[in-house]
Parts: sequence; C-alpha cells; structure tokens
Amino acid sequence: MMYNLSEFIKLLKQDLGLRDLPQVISDQDMVERLTQSALKEFSIRYPHRVKFALTREDRVRNLEQLIPSGNINYGLPYYDFGNRFIYKIPRAVYGQNSIINLFTVETKGPYGYADYYYPFGNALTPEMALSAISDYRLVASLQQAVTPALTWQFRHPDIIEIFNGWSDGTYIAEIGITHDASLATIPPAVFSSFRELALLDMKEYFYQTMKRVENVNVGVGEISLKIDDWSSASQDKKELLRQWDESGNLDFDYITYF
Repeated sequence: MMYNLSEFIKLLKQDLGLRDLPQVISDQDMVERLTQSALKEFSIRYPHRVKFALTREDRVRNLEQLIPSGNINYGLPYYDFGNRFIYKIPRAVYGQNSIINLFTVETKGPYGYADYYYPFGNALTPEMALSAISDYRLVASLQQAVTPALTWQFRHPDIIEIFNGWSDGTYIAEIGITHDASLATIPPAVFSSFRELALLDMKEYFYQTMKRVENVNVGVGEISLKIDDWSSASQDKKELLRQWDESGNLDFDYITYF
C-alpha cells in the first residue's frame, strides 16, 4: 500500500495548494467525495481482482431461495434448461464492496453429473463414451466437437450461472470488485494513475462547491483561491477516462482493453 487514506487526503491537499490554508472543505467531505466518485470510477476500469472457490455449498438448488423471497431481481427464469447450475457468490469473498464483473470460471473438481449419454443403460459422459469405442487419439477431434464447452454468465449483484458444468462441481472463479475505501487494495504500480484521477475529480468537486467564493480569510487578511484555474477539471477528467476506456492503462498489472 502506497498511502493510507489519511495520507492520501493530505497529499491531495498539497497537490491542490490547500495544505496550509484554513479548511474550506472538511477532510471528511473530501473522503466521501473520493470514495463515492474517483474510487468508483477507477474500480470500474481497474477493479480489485479476487480468486475464490465455488463449491456445492454455494449452489442454489431452488430458485425460491432467491425469488421472490428477496427484493433483488436477478432476472433468473423460474424454469431450468439445458445443463445450467446456479451459484451464489459468498459474501465473505467481497465483504462490503460491490462486485463489478466476472472474469473467468474454471473447473477444479468434476463431481456429480454433467451432459450424459446412456448407451446400454450405463451413464457415460461424452469422453467416456468415445474412449470406449475407439482409441482416444483417433477420435480426439470428434470428442472436442461433441463435448460442449463450459460457459458462464454473471447476474448482478452476486449470482453466477454455469452452463455445461457439473452438478456438484467445484470451480475456481475470478471476479472484479470495487477497491476498499482504505485504498489498501490499489497496487503501487497503478497508484499514480489513481492519484491523477483523484486530483482531477477533487478539483472538479472544489470548483463546483466554491466557484462563487473568491477569497478565504486567513486571520491576517484574505487569500485569493484562484478557483477559475480548476474550471476545466470536469472536462479534463472526462478526457482522461475516455483515454483509459479506449486504450487501456499501461501501468496496470492486468491490462484490460475495452
């Protein structure tokens, strides 16, 4: 962690030239602005990535567990179809943060049933059936063609639908979540980018809040705040986010192109 939250607020005040001036906007207001604006914008483009295991205990076996007992509309149909299994991401994985997206799901343990063939009254997976009738090397291409690939879909806020998987399978999933308000989840390699965004966002906030205030009283006189210098901060922030959206930010540990 490059800075804790208190240190970062002090750094922003230095960058804004407000460190030694009377407090015109409280540190608490700055913290709220930072976490509700810049941190969320940053998290959308570079979320904190978390890997975890999905086990049979996380599987939703009855949609009544989700619908209509809760107020969340997952958009899940009441009927089941194909080979679909529903998992609920444990709260312990993301805590008080929000899940932004789902990156990958990989099979760790193939347990239970999947897509079955039933020749001669025996339950066989596509792999078992093909291996039984011919040498595996000769039918590898055919096996690949008839074996459906594992796919998945994320439903906000915490549901994963897995298709062509295993009924009691164990999976390794990777999700992106919002960064912690403590800033501890932001890697050092990307902190300069976050600092750039946070500074523009804070300039925008100060300008919109204080654009009608020209001077601040310092006890022995008044100092001009020169708020007009920050009038372009909103547009500058939009341009920075546009650049990130178009090209990806190259100092990220994981480079994601949009």
